Parts: sequence; structure tokens; C-alpha cells
Amino acid sequence: MRKAAPPLIAVFVVAVLARTASAEIITPAAAVASTEFAGVVGPGHLIDSTRLNASNQHTPRAWGGNWLSADRGKTQDHWVYIDLGVPWKLDELRIWNYHEDGGPGIPELLGRGVKACSIWVASEGAALPKAGRVAGEFKAANGWTQVWTGELNRGPSTMAPVSPIGPTNVFELAGRTGIRYVAIDIDTRWGPDAYTTRSAGLSHIQVTGKSLAANHPIPSNARRAVAIDHVLSWTPPSAYAPSGYEVYLNSDQQKVAAGDVSVKVTAADADADSANTQYKLTSALSHATPYFWRVDSIVDGKTIPGRTWSFRTRLPTNNLGFDEIVFVKRKPYSSDHNYWVVNNGTSADRFLAENGIYVYNLRTSETRPVITAANLPGGTGVVGKLSLSFDAKKVIFDYREDTTSGFRIWEVSVDGTGLRQLTFPPTDETEKVARYGKAAFHTDDMHPSYLPDGGIVFTSSRCEHGVLCFTQPEVVSVVLHRMDADGGHMTQLTQSPVSEFSPVVLDDGRIMYHRWEYVDRGARVGKTFWAMNPDGSKSEELFGLSDSEHATGAFMYAQPVPGDHPQIVCAVGPHFPQGNSVGPIKLIDLSKDTRTSAPLTNLTPDVEIAPSQGGWLFAASNFEAVSNDGVGGPLYTHPFPISASRFLVAHKEDESIHYMENGAYGIYLIDTAGNKSLIYEDEDGTVSCWHPTPMFVREVPDKIHSPRLAALQKKDQALCVVTNVYEGMEGIDPGRVKYVRVMEAIGISWDAGYRSGRQGDGAGLQASAVGHKSDVHLKKIHGIATVHADGSACFTVQPNKNLFFQALDVDYMELQRMR
Repeated sequence: MRKAAPPLIAVFVVAVLARTASAEIITPAAAVASTEFAGVVGPGHLIDSTRLNASNQHTPRAWGGNWLSADRGKTQDHWVYIDLGVPWKLDELRIWNYHEDGGPGIPELLGRGVKACSIWVASEGAALPKAGRVAGEFKAANGWTQVWTGELNRGPSTMAPVSPIGPTNVFELAGRTGIRYVAIDIDTRWGPDAYTTRSAGLSHIQVTGKSLAANHPIPSNARRAVAIDHVLSWTPPSAYAPSGYEVYLNSDQQKVAAGDVSVKVTAADADADSANTQYKLTSALSHATPYFWRVDSIVDGKTIPGRTWSFRTRLPTNNLGFDEIVFVKRKPYSSDHNYWVVNNGTSADRFLAENGIYVYNLRTSETRPVITAANLPGGTGVVGKLSLSFDAKKVIFDYREDTTSGFRIWEVSVDGTGLRQLTFPPTDETEKVARYGKAAFHTDDMHPSYLPDGGIVFTSSRCEHGVLCFTQPEVVSVVLHRMDADGGHMTQLTQSPVSEFSPVVLDDGRIMYHRWEYVDRGARVGKTFWAMNPDGSKSEELFGLSDSEHATGAFMYAQPVPGDHPQIVCAVGPHFPQGNSVGPIKLIDLSKDTRTSAPLTNLTPDVEIAPSQGGWLFAASNFEAVSNDGVGGPLYTHPFPISASRFLVAHKEDESIHYMENGAYGIYLIDTAGNKSLIYEDEDGTVSCWHPTPMFVREVPDKIHSPRLAALQKKDQALCVVTNVYEGMEGIDPGRVKYVRVMEAIGISWDAGYRSGRQGDGAGLQASAVGHKSDVHLKKIHGIATVHADGSACFTVQPNKNLFFQALDVDYMELQRMR
């Protein structure tokens, strides 16, 4: 059916045609579109080969894993182009048209696949359209050549049953040489062109061809953490049969790109060996150094220049100041929110006997178990997070034995002896299950950390609060608790209506923790860091980013950075629909304005959080295509600072695998210069490695003694002083605030959420009597206090309350509320 005669002929087929022997499926560098409807239907999905099966077939989907342009506007303003990375001699263009959405009986949701369109190709140097631009971008004056115009076949229905299919359209591009870009300029779509849904889309694009230069470099282009004695290799250009190769290698990019003879590393005999497609280093490279290399092909006595590739050698891992690292082995959590580990983070397939706590020795490269699930109740449980004692002799950790149990806190010596359980289910746990009708319902104790006074701080759902944006009681809110070293005298430290996670002790003895602060704010922002004394007093915000461009990520697992400068390091993950808190690692300078993005430095600039509900942006796709599955770039979490410039992290380096792949994460060393090095990964690849912690003795911070006013304590009261109510209040002139209304932010109890869900009187994500979509929450009024001329106020309140203030004018009308 294929026809070779120009102009380009469209061939409509159901199954993929066999490619020629020398042609290969090209892995594009990027896909760029005029617009995208949402991240889950961004243009990056068009070139995601992981969505094809072994027979090169794609499964029709109505939503997600394909590209759909934004609605409104005009359909003829939509386009998409594929960047092949380097020039190729093309063979075929294969298109899977957008799969029609059955929709809820809404006609304009049908037939959103592309209908009339034109196909264009261009070589390097062509003018590339920018996202958001409209018609007229593809023309000869911009370096583009039109090779076809017409109508694409309709996409198949997504109504069940759905089967994988080959491309809906195949175009022959034979004879097109030196092409780097392939574009589709859209005119119409198959469905109605209603004003509100003029979006059009495609499901997958695939280009085959023959490479014009050496290809498929190993190490892959821009690879980091490369061994200093790595063998360089490549594949021959499929368009030619070279008689030999010339290799250039140096840390000077300009010399390599220019083919400077001073950086040519191959010998004369290697040049003439057509079978030799690798170069073995004659001496080791330098650590933590960027290198550039290229391979020129010799064809009929002529030199065909190759592309300049790069890699960065690994960091040295010796002389780190310690010999061993203690860490957790388990699969990634299965949760779909960063705060839902206690709800759906441990699906049944997460429970394995080999889950546990392990120690890796840097000198011997040997790993030994401290404790595994095989030696704990259930025999196949899940270990969450660990904390090492100040003397480096013991670890505490949270552990769930099965899907019907809650996480409980355990302790064990690093030599595997002295195992003991510190927390147990509440006495009425069985009653709670019966009350709320959830067979898998439970309370949880998690994220333990040792305190300077010998106690233990942890987070727990024993407060029996639900999150503010759901009605179900099992979507729990966890808050900080403390207990003695033996598990006795358990005390709830905060009355927060929102979740608090990952407490850790600062050098000054205070507890730093993550607080999901979205009282009267959108639920996606307000992932903040706070600090308080070990008894729960003097809570203080450390970092409260408020600008929405940078506030969509969930800032988690913070650690203080050694040194005199006040800094913390943390992981940043999407809010939804991914759990695990994986993404970039960010350094936060607490000496800067902590209500802005000024303190933030991304230590892993190859990944960022998408400015939306969730997903990641990767450097490999120019931060344009949103990935919701982690495919397309690296991911990081659980930083532990060794110094002000070097950090241990858990890291997924393989860009081609899902963020929840069982063995995706290993232990790496990274630094502030962008270097990294693999330290350890599971030998079998069945589990990942988390929470790497150096095993060395740490100085115990001084104990903090919080003062108490005996007279007020007898009355069960606390003194509250506002030094200047105008601080941080933009647009409010001094003297306007006359009063502060003192209120208490109330959490949603499990009982209230349960009854609201049963009664069906919630609104959106809210329980009854609570504002719609997380913007307004219940408050209890305690009273009104006078604000003095200097902006100060002083009053007494009941202790252990989560206070919330409103600034009022002379008529008791609100000017601004606390946020």
C-alpha cells in the first residue's frame, strides 16, 4: 500500500507496517505544542514510548497519556512539532489520532481528534514557533517545507471494550534528509467546533529513519554520576557504512565541538576499525567534572561530524567522615497524595519479608540487615521512616504489619538486638472500626525522632481529626505527639486542624516539622516548615512560601544544614496525584524573606514541580511537558546533609521508568555544584532505598526549659502578646486596626466527617458547616482584644488552643485575617 512517489502520500492502516532493515524508531528530544488542556494531556505524552506495547500498539484512552490542546480560542490555531534532537534521513511518520471521548452525552466532547491538517518538516536552523503562538508559523520563509495536506483518519472509540491499535495514519517520508523537526499544523477537528471546546488532539507520534551520524551514546547524553573509567560506546549511523571513527574527548566543549586535533583521542589503527564502536580510556578521568565528546564517522574517505555529547563524572565517595549509612528498604509508597501514606500508601503488594532497616559499609561495600519484616509481627510488613539516636547506637522507626493495622513505633539497636515496640493501638481501636464501618480503619503513629531530653517526638492520627478538604473520617490529619523513651506518658503537643509531618530536632533543641497550613487558604499551597519547643510551646513559622508560582509543591522531610548560616534542605513533591514526596531537592536560606521564593535554591535543577495540582517538569523536555508518572526525568527525596555542600539522597536516576517502580530509588551523594554519585542500590532491584542517614555520633542539643507563669497556670490561662499587628499587613495604614478578634481554628473530627458523609450534607470536598473547597473553615470565637496605638495587643487565652486572629477596624469589621 505504501507509495514512494512524491508528493507525500498518506497511507491509512490499522496495524503498523514493518520498518525497513536499516530504519529505526527515533527517540525524539522533545514535543512542543501551541497549548495544552492540562498536564495529563501535555505534548510530552505524544512521544512517550512507554505507552506502546511490544507490538508497537497504543491503547485508546479518552483522557491522559495523549495530547489535547486548550479549549476556547480557534481550532486552526493549534499545532505541534517534534524535535528529533539531531538531523535524520527520514523513513516514515506514524500518527495515532486522538481517541474520541464518549463523554457524558455532551456532543462537543466527541471527535476531538485532528481532521484537516498539514505536515511540515525542517532542518536545523529553522525558526521554531513558541507555545501560545497561532497560525502562520509554518512557512518557507521560516525554513519549513510542507510535505502533505489533507484529512487524518478518525481516532477509534474509547467506549469499552478497548483494544490496542497500530497507527491510524502512516506517511512515507523517504528521501527527506537532514531533517530535525516534524510538525503538524491543525485546521479542523472531527467533532463540533463549539466555542467552549475547540480543543483538538493526537494520541501518539512516531518517526522512523536512518541516523546520519554516530548515535545512541553510552553514557547517554547529559548523563551524570559516570564512573571515571567508563568505556565510551556508540552505534554506527544507519544511513552509511563507515570504515572507521574518530573520537574527541575533553572538558573543553568548544574544542570538542570544533574537532580540535588536540582533543582527538583515537589512534590511527582505531580510526580504520569499522567494527570498533567503543573507546576505552587510557587513563582515569577526574571526579566531579563535566566532559564533552563526539564521534566522527569516516565514509568513503570523508569525515561526517557527529553531535557533541556530554556527561559528568561521579563524586568521590571516600573520606566522607563516616564509614556506614543506615537506611530503609521497601517499595515506593502507593499513595496518590503526599499526605495519604496512612490511607492508601501501603497497598497489599508493598508488604514484603525483606522490607526493613539496613546498614551499608562504604569501605567494604557490604550490606547487612538491622531488622527486617521477617522478624517483626506479620512477617511481611512495611517500614516507613527511621531516626538514628544521637549516640548512633539505636534507631526508632514506624512499622505497619498488614493492611488492617496502623503504623506503630519500634526501636532496635544498630546491631539488631534490643528490639521493642513503643506504641500500641488505642484501647478503643476495635470500637472505632465498628463505629465508622471501615474494616481497614486504624490510627497511626509515624515519623519518630529522638529528643535531647531522652523523649521521642512523632506524628499521629490519635487526635481523631480529618483533613479539611474531605469528609471521610479515614482521610486523617496527623499532628505531633511526644512520649518518654519507653513509650510512656504519651502527650499530644499541638491542637492543629491540619496535618504535621516529619519532625526533626534542630541544633538549638527545638523541633522542626512540616505543617500543611491551609486554614482559609487553597489546599495546594501552604506546605510550610515550623519550629517549636519540645513541650509544644513557642511555635514559630520558619518558612511559609506564599507566592503561588512556587507554592504548589509539598515541602517535606526537612533537615538542618551544618554551618553557621541558617539553612535547611528538604524534598519537594507534587500535591496530587502522586505520593512519596519525590521531586527536586531544595535548599532554603532562612536569612532571606521566607514568604517568597528568594530563599530557594534547587540543588537538582533537572527536575521541578509543575505549577498545578501535580506532576513534574524535566530539563530533558525543556520544562514544557508535564509528567504525571515520573517518566522523562530523575526524581529525588529524603535529603540528609553531610556538610553545607554535600547531601545523601534517595534518587531515581533511570528516566525511563515510573516513579513507583519497585527498585527505582537508590542511595546517592549529590553536591551544590550539580554532581552526584551512586552509593548503593538494591542488588536484585526488587525494593528501593530510603532515608539514608550517616552513622556518626552527634552532639546532643541543650534541653529547652519553657517558662511558666504560675498565677496564670493556676487559672488555666496563657498570656498572648502581639508586638505589632501591622507587621506583614500590606495596604493597611497604621492606626486603622483597633481590635483583634481572637478565634480558635477547629479541626474536623472523625465523627463530624463521618456523619456529614452519611447524611450527604457536605459541599464539594467539605463536611457540613465547613466552607466549600478548602477556603473557609470552622472557627470558635474566644473574644476581642484592644489594639494600642503602637500596634500591640495583650490578652489571656485558654492554653493549648490553635489560635487564629482577625484584624478589625473601629466598627469591628474585618480588615485582614491571619494567614
